Amino acid sequence: GEVDPRIGTGGDGHTFPGATVPFGMIQLSPDTAMPDFKHAYKWAAGYQYGDDSILGFSHTHFSGSGHSDLGDVLVMPIAGEVRLESGDPAKPGSGYRSRFDHATEVVQAGYYAVTLADYGIRAELTAGRRVGWHRYTFPEGKSAHLLLDLRPSIYDYPGKVLWSRLQVHDDGTVTGCRTTRGWAPGRELCFAMRFNQPITARTL
Repeated sequence: GEVDPRIGTGGDGHTFPGATVPFGMIQLSPDTAMPDFKHAYKWAAGYQYGDDSILGFSHTHFSGSGHSDLGDVLVMPIAGEVRLESGDPAKPGSGYRSRFDHATEVVQAGYYAVTLADYGIRAELTAGRRVGWHRYTFPEGKSAHLLLDLRPSIYDYPGKVLWSRLQVHDDGTVTGCRTTRGWAPGRELCFAMRFNQPITARTL
């Protein structure tokens, strides 16, 4: 029989709807909120079905753990004007987060897709054992951007990210690391990211 991958994404289920493979290092999934640790319990996996906006897509998530951490390397595609803060979910347009509708979501084993309504961007995610793939379809006539935010973390609090670094290489590859003091104190995560289009400009 079939299984609904959305099971547990509401209430206190603590599951995420995004793409992963069994025992994979990558769990590429949308995050609807990363609140401070005092208000973070329902967002242990980064996603709550009842939310109406997406903060971005991060690469590491726990499923059903009952405790929260991870949410590393948050990426958000943006069409048009770029805002560098996530904004208030109650005030659309106040930051880079975007509204979405569940009717546009496709949730399958190893695949997730959604339309970011504020930008008109179709986002598709899939994952292998050690890598995640993003495909973004941008609307015509607007500048296309990709925001990479190393500040947010699931179960967040001041000083959780001890340090982070980001480097853009001559061939367009982006590499970085960050160290967090969360469930695993001093956990260091490093990544490399490549694009199928050349980077024409960047802001660090």
